[in-house]
Amino acid sequence: MRGPTYDREFLVKKIAMMKIKGKSTYFILEFLQNDIKMGQTTAYEVLRDAQKVINEMQLTEIETAFSEAIAQLEELYESTSDKKLRLEIRKEISKMRGLYAAQEIKHSGEIGIQGIDIKIITNKDDISKENL
Repeated sequence: MRGPTYDREFLVKKIAMMKIKGKSTYFILEFLQNDIKMGQTTAYEVLRDAQKVINEMQLTEIETAFSEAIAQLEELYESTSDKKLRLEIRKEISKMRGLYAAQEIKHSGEIGIQGIDIKIITNKDDISKENL
């Protein structure tokens, strides 16, 4: 005898919308197991897939917001003749695009500062947990 059938893709999207609308994980699992007649393991898999759909939606929104912000700054840059403002806009665009190297500043830790060590960080590999 075969188990119940359902459109998994449709169901994953439906569960994603339920999560977005604030339904609890418990409520969703009960819905999948009792109303759809889905096994517990499969219900958890569908819930996991729905969370992936939500994450992808959020990533797309973040990428869109970033692109819009850059475009707005570039438009402002082109529309102003104020050299100081243009420089500030260019700095902001460069920061947003990650063109500035991060800097790490440490001091000796003793009473009174006897020296400051500055390390220029040019990429993620320069950062280690020991140095933070």
